[in-house]
Amino acid sequence: MHKRRVGRTGLMVTEIGFGALEVGRDWGVVVTDMTKPDEETAIQLLVDVVKSGINFVDTAMAYVKSEERIGKAIASGRLQRTNFYLATKGGERYDEVTGSIYDYTYEGMVHSLHESYERLQTDYIDLLQIHTASADVVRAGEAMRALEHFQELGKCGFVGASFEDTLACKLALESGHYDTIQITYNLLERQEAEELLALAQRADVGVIIKLPLAKGLLSRKADKLGSAEQVQVEPYRFLERPGQTLAQGALRFVLSHPAVSTVIVGTKRLEHLQENLDAADGRGLTPKELERVRQIEEH
Repeated sequence: MHKRRVGRTGLMVTEIGFGALEVGRDWGVVVTDMTKPDEETAIQLLVDVVKSGINFVDTAMAYVKSEERIGKAIASGRLQRTNFYLATKGGERYDEVTGSIYDYTYEGMVHSLHESYERLQTDYIDLLQIHTASADVVRAGEAMRALEHFQELGKCGFVGASFEDTLACKLALESGHYDTIQITYNLLERQEAEELLALAQRADVGVIIKLPLAKGLLSRKADKLGSAEQVQVEPYRFLERPGQTLAQGALRFVLSHPAVSTVIVGTKRLEHLQENLDAADGRGLTPKELERVRQIEEH
């Protein structure tokens, strides 16, 4: 699998990274496919992910049992810590009954990240991130100060954040404190992200792409969705051709952008992961395919 440089960090990560949300939390765009796997299945999937060649695993405190299961895989020796870069996120907790709870204060972040290290059963995390940083969180600076505290202690290599808000991401890039950003970029959500990609590239900040398949809309799951979702996807069906599924075309679209460092995909099934890995061939979409995508208006 091809590798890319994560901005100024110098880390070389595989074009496809693994998002460990689904190994620890009930999640899915299709109602019949939302249940997380049992612990043994989840750990074996993590082992198989790293064996497949992926060297970047992204998790979070808010992914419920994800950090704990990664930690158990590491502690058992089944998952060799030196074979992959580990990233996690703090600032959001998630309770499967009451929902999300946020705390971006310095004290709250430090406390919760200490818990993450315990669950992950490691003394070093390659990338610590603020989970879904808002503009107010970036301006306040307390959450970033907490990440930099762990960096000063030698317990993490680099710091960054995931974003839902364009302004927040711009402020982060302007601050100079963020080594990486994690943003949504896919065929259905392009224009705002491409502005951020250009800014990150100029600042030499690493870019981690989340939701490249639009929560499954650009995968085989789309066939099980309602008419409204099908309408969104239909203009991109031309990417389905011999040797390329819609999902592979969607991933190749994202990987066609030179500012992208890695694309994180999540799954509960190894066979789905292999389809994604086949898209990481260093080629991206053809110029004709890219031009046709550009001619389609976002929904």
